[in-house]
Amino acid sequence: MATLKVFAMVFDKNKVFYTRGLFDPATNIFTVKRGFRSEPMRFLVDPSHIYAIVNKNNRNIVFVEVSTRQSIQIPKTKQSKVTLEVDGKKVHEVKTETVMENITIDGQSVKMDSDNEMDMEIANILDYHTERAFWRGLIQSTKLALSTLLITMFAGYGIIRFIEWILTAVFQR
Repeated sequence: MATLKVFAMVFDKNKVFYTRGLFDPATNIFTVKRGFRSEPMRFLVDPSHIYAIVNKNNRNIVFVEVSTRQSIQIPKTKQSKVTLEVDGKKVHEVKTETVMENITIDGQSVKMDSDNEMDMEIANILDYHTERAFWRGLIQSTKLALSTLLITMFAGYGIIRFIEWILTAVFQR
């Protein structure tokens, strides 16, 4: 699947950043950069937490929090029509209520702007262990090409022969 361009509201304690990033539906990882030269940050995003903004551009938006490195579900409003009888007349009234649905992570609900410390284990997993360049570099550093291996073996054999030649010349006198 192709990556999806998604706008994000990033909550960092009492600050909110509006930025955009790439969402990978195969891994549910959302990658965002805060600035031009900053390192990318990665978040775990539930696909049901991506909302469509209906306007001329039809953009998608997600709300994420830095301390938990996960997406946040926003509160929804629910409207209902209520019919009341006042003095024998029916009166229609629209009632609006806000339904708060917090995300539960490991049995704990998450506030939108929490003062919790960042979970460094999750941050390191998302930043380094999900990046393909990290694993490619690790494999390249441990893998030797066949030509390099053969040259090293023959060079080692040549050095041993050279040392034997010098030692036999010195000790045959």
